[in-house]
This record gives sequence, C-alpha cells and structure tokens, in this order.
Amino acid sequence: LKEAKADSWNAQAYASYRQRRFAGGAGGGSFNFNKNKFSLASSLNYWNGNYYQEQDDYAYFPDGLWYTSSPFKAHIKGLNGRADLNYQVGPNWSMGAQYMYARTDYAVTDQPYTPVYDYETDAILRYLQSEGTMDLSPEIHSVNYNNVLQLDTQGRSISLNLDYFTYRNPDIKTYIGESVIAEPALVQYYQGINTNRQDVENYSGKIDIDLPTSWATLGFGAKISTTQSFNDIEFFNSGLVEEPISDFITEVNDFEYDETIEAAYVSANKDLSDKWSAQLGLRLEATQTNSFSKNLQLDVDNDYVKLFPSFYLSYNQSADATYSVTYSRRIERPGFFDLNPNIYFINPFQTIEGNAFLQPAFVDNVELSYTYKNYFATVYYSYEDNMFAQVPLPNASTNIIRFTNENYINTQRLGISQNLVFDQLSWWTSNNSLDVNFARSEFDLAEQQADQRGINAQVSTYNDFTLNKAGTLYAGINYWYSFPGVDGIFNTQSASALSVYLQLRLLNKKLSLTLRGNDLFKSSAERTETTVNHVFQTARYYYDSRFFQVSLSYKFGNDEISAKRHDTGNQDEKARTGN
Repeated sequence: LKEAKADSWNAQAYASYRQRRFAGGAGGGSFNFNKNKFSLASSLNYWNGNYYQEQDDYAYFPDGLWYTSSPFKAHIKGLNGRADLNYQVGPNWSMGAQYMYARTDYAVTDQPYTPVYDYETDAILRYLQSEGTMDLSPEIHSVNYNNVLQLDTQGRSISLNLDYFTYRNPDIKTYIGESVIAEPALVQYYQGINTNRQDVENYSGKIDIDLPTSWATLGFGAKISTTQSFNDIEFFNSGLVEEPISDFITEVNDFEYDETIEAAYVSANKDLSDKWSAQLGLRLEATQTNSFSKNLQLDVDNDYVKLFPSFYLSYNQSADATYSVTYSRRIERPGFFDLNPNIYFINPFQTIEGNAFLQPAFVDNVELSYTYKNYFATVYYSYEDNMFAQVPLPNASTNIIRFTNENYINTQRLGISQNLVFDQLSWWTSNNSLDVNFARSEFDLAEQQADQRGINAQVSTYNDFTLNKAGTLYAGINYWYSFPGVDGIFNTQSASALSVYLQLRLLNKKLSLTLRGNDLFKSSAERTETTVNHVFQTARYYYDSRFFQVSLSYKFGNDEISAKRHDTGNQDEKARTGN
C-alpha cells in the first residue's frame, strides 16, 4: 500500500494534450492522506483521443501479388482509478484494502483495399474494397484485502492477500464490401458480423512468510488461483455472393476456459562471507485447465505439475566491482485477449483471430554479469520452449491468409548486453546501452518450416541535461536504433526513433510544464518478411508513435510524503487482461 507521512496529505493534478496524426488529451490526479492509524492513497485518470495505425501486407501468391492496405482509425477513451486504504490495527499488525477500476472504449473504423497485381504487367487483375468497424469495451473491477503481521523486530513477518477481479470485454466486428474482377468482368459482394462477450472471473489467495535466522534469510509462500473465462459468440459471414446481402441469420458458438493454479515456494538468502552471497529458490506449480465448447463438441483437459528453480551467486571483488551468475526458469501464459476466438474479417481472404487453445510457454535463462562502478555487462543464454505468437498462415490454393496465434516456436538465444551511465558532469547524465545476440528458432507448424537463425543488435542512448543552476530547466534527447535481424519466423528490418523533451519547473518546483516530441522522423515502423506454406510475405506496420505533447502538472501539500504500491496477489492474472 502507498505509505504517507503521519497526519499529512498531498495531491497532484495533471493535464496533457497530445498531437499524433489526430489529437488526444488526458487528465487526472492523485491524493494521499494519513491521519493517526488510517491512510488513503488514490488516483484517477481519464483520456480521450484518436489513434491511427498504418498496415500494409504483401502476399506473393502463385496467381498474383495480393497487396492489402488496411489502415484504421480508433477513437479511444478511457477511465481508470484506484483507492488504497490501510489501517494500523496495532504496533505489529496492519490491515488494508484496495479497489481498482479500468475501462477503455475503442471505436475502430477501416476501409481495407486489396488490389491483386499481375507479376509481368503490374496490371490490376482484381480488387476488393471493404468497410469495417470494431467496437471494444474492456472493463475490469479488482478488489484486494491484505494483512501484514510483524512477528518480531528481526524482520519475521507474515502477509496475506485475498484478491478478486472480474473482467468483461464485449466486442462487435462488422465488414461489408465487394470484389471486382477485370476479365471476365465479375462483381461479387460480401458481408459479415461477429460479436463476442468475453467474461473473466478470478479468485486468488496468497500467503508469504519472511523468516530471517542466524543462518540465512528464509522465505516461504503458497498461492491458489482459479479463473473462469466465458465467450458467447454470434457470427455471420456470407463469403462471396452474386447479390448484395439484405438479410442474414447469425450462428452461435461458445467457448469456456477454466484454469486452477496451486503453487508453493521456498527461498533462502545467505551471505557466505564478506564477499560472497547466494540465493536459492524453488517454486512448485500445479495447473489444471479445461477448454470446453458445446457447439464445437470440444472438451479438452490439461493437468500438469512443473518445477521452477532459481539460483543467484554474487562475488564482490571490491567496493566498485561485482560478479554474479543467475539461473531462472519461468512460465509465460497467454493473455485472455489472445485466447479470444472471435474472428475479424479484413475481407473474405484475410482474417485475424485468437486461439482458445493456446498453451503456456517455458523460458530458461542463465546470466553471467559484471558491474564496475557505472558500467554493467551481462552474457546471457535463454531457451524459450513452446512459445506462442501471431503467425500468418496463407493457403496458396484459396488465397486465404489467417492471422492467428499458435504455440509453434522454440528459440535459443545467446547474447551480450552492456550498459554505461555517464554522470561525471553535474549538468549531464547519459545512459547508453548495447545488446547483441544470436538467435536460432525451430518451428512446429502444419507444414514443415526451415529453422531461422540470425544476429540481432540494438543500441540506445538516453540523455538528460540541467540547463540552469537553479535546477528548474531541463532537456533531454533520446535515440535508439535496431539493426536488421530475426524475430521468430520473421526477418526484421531496421528501425529507430529520436525523441526530445523540455521541462520547466516553477513555484518551488511544484508546477511542471513539459514539451515532448517522440519518434520525430517517423522511423520506428515495424517491417518484416517471412515465407510460410511456400508463400512469401512482407509487411509494414506503423503504430502512430510520432507525437508532440504538452503536459502540465501541479503538486499540492507535503512534498516529503513517500509512497509505495502494495503488490496484490493476482498481478500475473490481471496482467493477462491487459491491465
């Protein structure tokens, strides 16, 4: 929970205006209060604006080059807030509660255009012109009840978290359009609607025990989490027909996903000598899942137990130099949006959909690190097993491309990462990073896919400047560059971004005015190419990251109040909703 100085309060209010391709704005504030044994920490934020995304896909089918331009505009408005309450029951017992709410409304419109070009003449053989809409309203309510009991003055403690959240994401997707073939002249029509109401409920309980001893600092814990996800789907898709569609009858589908996770862990942290320290951890996790669809006549159970060890060993060569080695194994579970099986049609030949049967992936990571003053270097190796990602699956016979999520990647990665902070001048701080790695990926798709291997590299520099002696005028310039490389099944092209800011602080630094420019040269577009099912594909996606922003914030009350967030017991599950 956020902690405030006794018998005090503070607050902050802010507003910002952001100009992307279209305009948007945000505003909000926070309020912290402490009186005797009671404390409150709260925040509220609102935003409203438009977002524009450029999307260009090229598929080199045997009968011609299919190019789809499908930029979309999204009107986005959202509201989120949280309130943290804490009561000091006694000198060794504190009790708290938290409520969090978030809702975002998306209204998306697009007009995808797909011409098909002859390879020899560049003539347009046919084209498809569509109009589409998508309306989403994800909403989450989350509550937490927590207790912290200090057992003594040596750091022994017990903490308990009880959590619940409900998440709803109704979405409606429509499309309509026509297909025109030049010779012989033929005009056909298509139309569709897909609706889905996704409801997710999660209950969880978590207990943690910290037990310092003369031998080592021990930690124990256990957690149980149960999640239910329901999808009620109605859909109609006409395909290509000879006459415009006037009436359509929707079909009904359903999907239910149940997940229960029981976990227990133990850890030990010990200083072996003045220079050596070590930490061991072991987490045992049992998972039971059920995927059920009455309409599809599917009922799939999964039941597995996994062990997740961790290890850390550190050697302090001197006050300035440290060596360390770490190993960890973790689980990556798909987000609930990725599990949403509702289909979005760009046109009858191009669809985007989730995969209700995605499984978790497992990642092993080893790092050898060296730190000397402000220099940090790490040599690392990782293995990603059964990783999930979006993949375009073309059919050369039908010219249909399905963009869906699959567990299909096993990746090994060996690399070195370096970071240097320069702060020898009072008016300039520079944080500089370099990461280079070699990656090799194997794929498990219906049609055999060649292994992918290559080198990735990225450099970045982040620089902050103090422009006056009073410390009230600041500026910054940041830049990153990503070299051509590989990402799973894709070859990636270079990308970069240059960003700047200028900040002025007034009224004893309580009032801040900030001007910011991001991705000034619009150079951060994602450009990829791949060959799947013997069809070569390229793509360019630009996520509207160039913007200019002006923001204003003002602080009220006691500046000395420090605050921290209480970590709830279901952070991982909430993160899978996108919150």
